Amino acid sequence: MWILGVAAVFAGLCLNAAVVTTLDGKQYDGEAFLEPGNTVSVVLPDSSKRSIPLDQVKSATFSSGLMTMASFGQIAEGWTNTDVGDVTIGGTAGQSNSLFAMQVGSDDIGDRSDSFHYVYVPAHGDVDIVARVVSISGGDRLARAGLMFRDSLRPEAKFAFAGISASGESALQHRADTGKSTSATGSAPATLPSWLKLSRREKNFNAFHSVDGKDWQQLGLVSITLKESCYVGLALASYSALSFCGALIDDVTRTVSGVRAEYFADVDFGELVTNRVDPMINFFWDGIPPVDGVTANNYSARWTGEFEPKFSENYIFHADAGDARLWIDGEEVGLSTFRPNMPAGRQTNSAALSLEAGSRYPFRFEYRHTGGRASVRLGWSSRSQSKEPIQPKRLFCQVGARARPSQRRAVTNAWTMGRGILLRNGTFLSGAVRSIVGDGVKFVHRGDKEYTLPLHQVARAVFRISPRNALLGNPELAQGALLGNGDFIEGQLQFGRGRDVKVSSVLFGLKGYNFDSSDLAALVFTSPSAGEARYELCMADNSIVMAKTISVAPEQIEIVEPLLGALQVPRDAVTEIRGIEQRAATGK
Repeated sequence: MWILGVAAVFAGLCLNAAVVTTLDGKQYDGEAFLEPGNTVSVVLPDSSKRSIPLDQVKSATFSSGLMTMASFGQIAEGWTNTDVGDVTIGGTAGQSNSLFAMQVGSDDIGDRSDSFHYVYVPAHGDVDIVARVVSISGGDRLARAGLMFRDSLRPEAKFAFAGISASGESALQHRADTGKSTSATGSAPATLPSWLKLSRREKNFNAFHSVDGKDWQQLGLVSITLKESCYVGLALASYSALSFCGALIDDVTRTVSGVRAEYFADVDFGELVTNRVDPMINFFWDGIPPVDGVTANNYSARWTGEFEPKFSENYIFHADAGDARLWIDGEEVGLSTFRPNMPAGRQTNSAALSLEAGSRYPFRFEYRHTGGRASVRLGWSSRSQSKEPIQPKRLFCQVGARARPSQRRAVTNAWTMGRGILLRNGTFLSGAVRSIVGDGVKFVHRGDKEYTLPLHQVARAVFRISPRNALLGNPELAQGALLGNGDFIEGQLQFGRGRDVKVSSVLFGLKGYNFDSSDLAALVFTSPSAGEARYELCMADNSIVMAKTISVAPEQIEIVEPLLGALQVPRDAVTEIRGIEQRAATGK
């Protein structure tokens, strides 16, 4: 089954392991390179070099410039990842400690519709997000990674995006109206790794970049009307639909409304039970444990975060907890009571503290409870501010993002057919189908060269990724159409004006589809079968090419493909080679 062999080949690419196996059974692990003169060179771990003629190689995996995903586990709890828009190669994301890894083959973020991979969380109200973009690998030099607020997960949604390109330019981009063109506001040269920060204050989105995460330089400020509850997270676009790129992003933190709370099962802040984000400090726990895992008495709690006063005035801070203490900017301050009839000995005096409107002040509030009434409030008052608990819109805290412990995901390395065409002999070319008529398929590969192929040479035409694209790997699949929702309709195909097709099926009768519609994912024409190729080449753009002969030059590789004839590809575009005859002989 040729398609199983292809999947096994691409598994090696996904793991990015540089391994060379020869016909006589020897294996070499190290950095492998395809050299002019049809030679595979391997730099071994001891730094020695071994050169092997290509005709003696059973299989070879080359360094592709893309990081491996095998060592990354599930992303942090509460985070989700998805492809937005029409991508060529489905995206994926993983995490190790605080380091996110992302990969995708897509178009770009821009114009009237976006195509990228998104790792995100829900966001409500004013939020800051900060991250360090460590690297962008593979793909186009205009591939971009960064931070994004987004109104919805639709490709035409409004957004604000602070990104950096692989070529070293950071910029703020936005779409102010759904389905309209995007605009860029401000740009600056940047060198990876680089820090980015994107802040929301109601309708205003402010972007910054930094070399150290401390000294921030503004990229731009835009005003967009996003929903109060939207999305915020990490975005990656490879720019060229036929390029597969990866990014590493770490130290992702969000500043959100509320305070970070820690609850302890003892009165000395020693036995941490849980932590969470509380909207505000305003609780009445008489006879009730504050959280699961502690008793109704003899516990402690600590809240940390920042507050932002509305007025530039002198403030007094209030609490009605008996054993409570407050620190602001590292200095302990006295607390006045909320209730004037609080018993003597439980009241403290708070000196007025001068605060500036719009500035944020870090604080720590601690509470011990040994018995009796459990009422905990932290509030303030000033000449213009009435005495009340500090409200959620005035409280902020930082929330990190760390991989879920002991949750190593099962990395699936099965190759998935992305956008492109599959020929009857097993060659798959990433690209775009221009038109299909009764006698031929017009197709663009690598963004420039157009081919016209007889229809009888084409086994599959893939327009976009659907939830069941793996189904296209079944060589026994009958003629029909794979829909965008994952359904498959078996039936005869009838072609009209070049980008229209009708499917005649027993169950549904005659139904029409357009190639540009998201309702249609792929067309199945016939079953693939083994051809006369000697080599199978995996490419960085997700293509798999069957080759009769290979000729390696300093910059290019000339491939003779049985159906297409001579092809030229960059030498570094080949990520793996396998000898088809040897694979068939060993049953692999």
